[in-house]
Amino acid sequence: MSSEGKDYIIVKRRNQTFFILVSPTSTSLDVKTEISKAIGQDAISPPLMRLYLVRDENNGGKGEEEKLLPDAATLADHEVKNAEVLYVTFPKGWEEGGAEAGGDWETVSSVSRRDNN
Repeated sequence: MSSEGKDYIIVKRRNQTFFILVSPTSTSLDVKTEISKAIGQDAISPPLMRLYLVRDENNGGKGEEEKLLPDAATLADHEVKNAEVLYVTFPKGWEEGGAEAGGDWETVSSVSRRDNN
């Protein structure tokens, strides 16, 4: 990422794509808060979201690696690059008001990952 703070990341979930303006010091929680704002009034609470960085041989990983980013982690901590794609998942049932922090979660779709290569 540049030191000017004019970078962005792409965050995908199912059939949604979010373009989020970020800086190297943006945290995972900052990114999830921006996603919540983009969704609007019916949005899920940012702490209930999970943000993943997925890397394979094509973008710096060894095999396919799926890393859950802790809320306090900065994008710089995980060497997230400008225009890199991250994935967000929600607890299953959140749309019906049944989201629980300890429940089942959506999976990071392998179909979405293949779209980026």
